[in-house]
Amino acid sequence: METTTPSQVLTALTILAGIFLALGAICLIIPIVDMVWRKGWRSMMWIMCVPIRFSRTRELHADLRTATGFQYGPSTLPTSVRYHSSCTSATVDQRIPAKERLVMILANPTRAPRKRVVPCLHHSIPKRPPRRRLRANMRRTTITPWVAAVRCDLVGEWLVYGTSTTINNRAIWAELLIDYAFAILFGIVFQYFSIAPMSGDYSGQTIMRVLKADILSLTSFEVGLFGWMIAYQVGIWGYRLEMNTWVYWWMMQVGMPLGFGTAVPVNWDHVHEAGSHIIIASASTIIDKSELTRLGEGGTWYEHVSVRDGARVARDANEGLVRLVEVRLPATTADPYSAPHTTDELSHALASLGVDIRGQLPVPQDSCPAACALLRTIRKNILSTSGSQTYAQQQGRYWSLQQLETLPACRVTPQIAIDVAVTLLVTQFFRCPFAVKSGGHAAFAGASNIQGGITVDLSSLTQVEVSKDRTVTKVGAGNRWLDVYSKLDPIGLSVVGGRVADIGVGGLTLGGGVSFFSGRYGWALDGVKNYQLVLANGQIRDINQKSDPDLYFALRGGGNNFGIVTRFDLENFPQGLMWGGNTIHPPNTHASIYQAFENFANNASQNPDAALLTAYAYSQGSYIFANNYEYALPTPFPPAFNEFTSIPNITDTQRITTLTDLTVELNASNPGGFREHYTTATFKNSAALQVRILDIFTQEVETIKDAADILPALVMQPITLPMIRLFRKNGGNALGVAEADGPLILMNLAILWSSKADDDRIIAAAARVISRSQQVAGEMGLGYRYIYQNYASLSQDVFKGYGEPNRQRLLAISRKYDPDQVFRNLQPGYFKLDGVNGGNLT
Repeated sequence: METTTPSQVLTALTILAGIFLALGAICLIIPIVDMVWRKGWRSMMWIMCVPIRFSRTRELHADLRTATGFQYGPSTLPTSVRYHSSCTSATVDQRIPAKERLVMILANPTRAPRKRVVPCLHHSIPKRPPRRRLRANMRRTTITPWVAAVRCDLVGEWLVYGTSTTINNRAIWAELLIDYAFAILFGIVFQYFSIAPMSGDYSGQTIMRVLKADILSLTSFEVGLFGWMIAYQVGIWGYRLEMNTWVYWWMMQVGMPLGFGTAVPVNWDHVHEAGSHIIIASASTIIDKSELTRLGEGGTWYEHVSVRDGARVARDANEGLVRLVEVRLPATTADPYSAPHTTDELSHALASLGVDIRGQLPVPQDSCPAACALLRTIRKNILSTSGSQTYAQQQGRYWSLQQLETLPACRVTPQIAIDVAVTLLVTQFFRCPFAVKSGGHAAFAGASNIQGGITVDLSSLTQVEVSKDRTVTKVGAGNRWLDVYSKLDPIGLSVVGGRVADIGVGGLTLGGGVSFFSGRYGWALDGVKNYQLVLANGQIRDINQKSDPDLYFALRGGGNNFGIVTRFDLENFPQGLMWGGNTIHPPNTHASIYQAFENFANNASQNPDAALLTAYAYSQGSYIFANNYEYALPTPFPPAFNEFTSIPNITDTQRITTLTDLTVELNASNPGGFREHYTTATFKNSAALQVRILDIFTQEVETIKDAADILPALVMQPITLPMIRLFRKNGGNALGVAEADGPLILMNLAILWSSKADDDRIIAAAARVISRSQQVAGEMGLGYRYIYQNYASLSQDVFKGYGEPNRQRLLAISRKYDPDQVFRNLQPGYFKLDGVNGGNLT
């Protein structure tokens, strides 16, 4: 029997090494030629079809299964996956066996049709989730290092053997050094042309991602492999085992699983960093990792890597190392933002969110009870109806009686953003009007509650999470400002937010948000870095200046016309103790107070840490001034308020304290459980005008002061030049207030009373105060168009006050992201872009 000679082994090794050297050379030359001559980056995608590319995607798949399997349970695969022609411009029906765990969409520009094709996947979803937990295959988590190492080991070993290279007279040390160098080189090249085409980013940022991923991953892999090589070469054979023996190569393969093991911690960390968000349901739907738990409860979810689903998606897909993309796209119309209209479209859209309704396919109809019934079936734990304790408790959390008396057919309390998306899709299918509640502090009926419809109550979205670098706080839309400040105060941080403890984060921030800190940091809407938004078609998106600058602009003042915000990512700033409190002045000090107000507003640039609010109110037969002076530093009686503090007062609570404490104090001046009315106007800064308006207010109050429990207040606060300058932050907000117009006076006429019989005459008196004040301001040349959304009455055209160019821009953005005008037609409450505001449907 013939034996294998050393020369034959050397020949075989030479042939193998030559093959892999040639493959490496081709993989290097083709990109260079493609970059220099054609700059056709996307055509490089075909290179990724070689086994190395396949192995890389297998690693991604295994990493996801490893990281999520132990935490969230099993992930089963569909029996088949096929592309739907309803989602493309061509008829495609490619069935892919279930064993294919990675679906790769390869972009080849030389064969791609001129018309953009958006593929959609349909899944056969099991009726019940699997019972057994996933037993993650840990050895798959290091396929990339294995792929690079196995090729580079062959090349490196051949070079050392063929050239008789040694270090300290030992070949093994040369082998380790050269093997490692080749593994790093090959790994970086293959990694780069895997990540870059997916993200559309060929910049140095992607190179840094590649370096970080491959150096850490390969090094950790080689620790196990090289450790074993040293063990058997030095410890077992004492340098006697030659490279041209089969035992040598067999022992190296034994070392591979050890390399897998030592690489697991690093790869696990990569998965957690890269998968902090997992894109699910559509190419641009982003869902927090924590939401996978609920998604898994509904049945199943599948892992796929989408190579390219549009530029923005690909960028999202590759922040960090590589984000994992779920390519389950529902059947859509030509418009990517169009909502489902048919039963089949609804089924696909809900399936993309992990909800299977095939067993109870609904019949299209205009019916809120039917919508509530379906929601009870698919989201039982978040739905309540009249007569239940949950329904009663949630109804009781409204500030005004008008809102409390409004009774929806059912209430939905989402626990995660997916719940909001599911509810939104169902309400549209049944054409059921809905309202959305954050804190419920709006005055008029229908603002955040709806008669006979569905109220989406965000009160369970109470995340308050500070980033590791302490620059951003993620705030769930169901929080009230007390919740936020109570967590930030103890750690010396704050955000720009409300001044009244019980006001909700959502409504205040979307409408503007005057703050104690607005002179230095702007309004609340100016401090939002990112919005988590549910669009009309159920997509869950992160909206920021970089991702969607037009929609980001619209959300900063556009109210509820573009989607449902489920989370605000707010800028932090350092904040410790501060000075402030409430001061009561007698009514005959009005001239001095308003002159001090005018001077304060004109000199605000010198005092950006100072905040002012004056209120002239009627209570129990007498008038008083109840003013609030706040200063962001712990400085008693700062010079900014010298004119005010020199005015005689009845009482004052000025002190050094926390932001939380000041908001609780101001909350006492906003008692709930009464009938409420707000209305507003804006004027140029003038003490003389404020005196005239005070006279008008007093005259009108005299006509209604006999109403039971009535408490009307004329509240004035400055919109200073420092605030207006900050309106330009992050590309500018939608309010339309120009620096040349400031400083301004923001007037809020706030009235509370107890009897419904007095509604009409009180609201009429308030309207007269506004119209008469605007007339006087016009005569004095001090009128201004801006209408502050958070103080406006239902009859006011808020967006006309933004200026016609901004209104038209907002309308265009609304038509783009909400082509069916869901938030115009099915969410009638609050302020609409076209000025046709709605409360309850009648």
